[in-house]
Amino acid sequence: MTPDAVLSRYLDLVAGREVEPAALYRLLAIDADLLYRWVSTLGCATTPAAIQSALAALPRGSRAGFARAQVWSVVPLGGGVRLGLDQWRAVLVASCLAEVLVVGLDGVDADATRLRVLLAGSGVQIESDPLMAELATFRGVDPALLVDAHPVLRAFAVSEALEHHGRAQAAGLALELFAIEETAFADCMQRAEARAGALIDAAGVTLETAEGWFEPLWIQAQVAAFSMVMGRESDVPALERLGAQVARALFNHEPRVFLLNTQQSVLEGTGSDDLAVLRLAVATSPSRVASAVRSGEDTVIEESAESTVADRQILRRLGTDTAIVSVLRDVDTVLGALVFRSSEEDSSQSVALMAGFAAELGHWMGALRRNAMAVRKGLDAYRAQHEKRLREIVHEANNPLSIVHNYLHILELRLKDYPETHEPLRLIAAEVRRAGTIIRKATEFPAPQPVAADTALPRRAEIDVNAVARAVTELVGASAMRAGITVNVTGEEGALTIRSDRDRLMQVLTNLTRNAVEAMAAGGQLTIETRRGVYRAGKAGVEIIVRDDGPGLPAAVLDRIYDPKASSKGGEHAGLGLHISARVVDELGGAMDVRTAPGKGTEFSIFLPDSV
Repeated sequence: MTPDAVLSRYLDLVAGREVEPAALYRLLAIDADLLYRWVSTLGCATTPAAIQSALAALPRGSRAGFARAQVWSVVPLGGGVRLGLDQWRAVLVASCLAEVLVVGLDGVDADATRLRVLLAGSGVQIESDPLMAELATFRGVDPALLVDAHPVLRAFAVSEALEHHGRAQAAGLALELFAIEETAFADCMQRAEARAGALIDAAGVTLETAEGWFEPLWIQAQVAAFSMVMGRESDVPALERLGAQVARALFNHEPRVFLLNTQQSVLEGTGSDDLAVLRLAVATSPSRVASAVRSGEDTVIEESAESTVADRQILRRLGTDTAIVSVLRDVDTVLGALVFRSSEEDSSQSVALMAGFAAELGHWMGALRRNAMAVRKGLDAYRAQHEKRLREIVHEANNPLSIVHNYLHILELRLKDYPETHEPLRLIAAEVRRAGTIIRKATEFPAPQPVAADTALPRRAEIDVNAVARAVTELVGASAMRAGITVNVTGEEGALTIRSDRDRLMQVLTNLTRNAVEAMAAGGQLTIETRRGVYRAGKAGVEIIVRDDGPGLPAAVLDRIYDPKASSKGGEHAGLGLHISARVVDELGGAMDVRTAPGKGTEFSIFLPDSV
């Protein structure tokens, strides 16, 4: 069973968010339990190249979490007897002896031999590896039967003899199976001992510190549990709030949080107190927080006359004379720093817990930012694609409109002696031009904003409201006549002028009158009434009323009358007319009201100020 010294090193290695595959392999290669767990999980051949390739192929962001989970497979929760270091090292030396025995033999991978013998010596079977299966099958057979066997099987027999029966019997088998004399075998043993020592050193295992591995394991378990909670948040502010709660659970206080701005040049304080205004220039600030971010290394802040005032303020808010600065990062990107309250009683495990928490918070914060960036890129790509498509549509739509406009000009010339046609032709030409303007707006994409805004401002000029009302009745006159509807314009006589946008007012009145005509399928009366001298919210202006004798609007429709929705009329109707009309009136600085009752018709009242 994996000894304490190896477990301690393994936990150090997998404590962070990133684990180097080569370093992990070096540790696996000296311990049978860990090696077996990883080879079985990865489903790869028992060779150094295959194992390292499979480790490197694991997703970078999840490799460390996967490695931390693996440790539980070699840690019995109820306790158990662990291998002593001497016994564990003897197993490793025996596997290294097998490696030494096959070095230089054609077609034999010496490193892979050591791995196979290390596993087989612990009773491990990997049936997908033919040699591993044979090591288990022929283990313990009469040495005389192994004389012509594969070198790996013979080397395993010598290794087994060394581990279980001692050096003398191993030397006898080496002579019998490899024709290695006793003097040469002594050299092989020296090389095996040296090889084992080199592997232990390369793996970073310190044999003198063989205890104390369970507390780091417990710390990692706590951080992992809270990490799962933080991973459920869907936005950065919510993650920051939850992170503060997790910190209170782990450390009994909230660390100060400093995040890099979008230009990566300034550390900005967070929170709701007065220190949230702190701004630390990363490149130049003498603060220990800024220096930690510059170097990418955790550091300590201590209360002293030489400390910066900003650092001393942070210590006072934390209620301590000493604080630990943990760099907040996502993979290779530094996001900011956390400042934890500290004391002389803090153990190395407490410091490790702070670093682990910072690693998890940085990971999830970075994940949210990456997701937001991916969504933004997707929206930008979608926007670009459809902007192009809309421009093509507008270009093609303008061609027939231009043709219609040209033929109207020809008609005007041919009908110049018929005065009664001049006004209708002029109205048609004006509507064609207005249609072209509306279509062109489809390509006017404002930059994305937190709140959508129409960047096209009304074009204000002196307009005659009565003239606009009469023009609208001319446009809907033919369809009204076919439906048996009488259309009237009443109210103020003469010119009724205000400063507003004629095209937008035409748009509103056309929408409302078309709706009224369509509502009175059995005929009726449509009236446009104008009034001057109206005041609303301290502004003088005019009122335009569109009234019909239709069936009225039901309560269900009135509740959402200005919402854009699918039309119940069918045909080409988009169901947007009232929504657009209300928005346009608002853009003109006015207001629109509705009065209706079942069987008594509907009346829309539009107020427009003289000026805005």
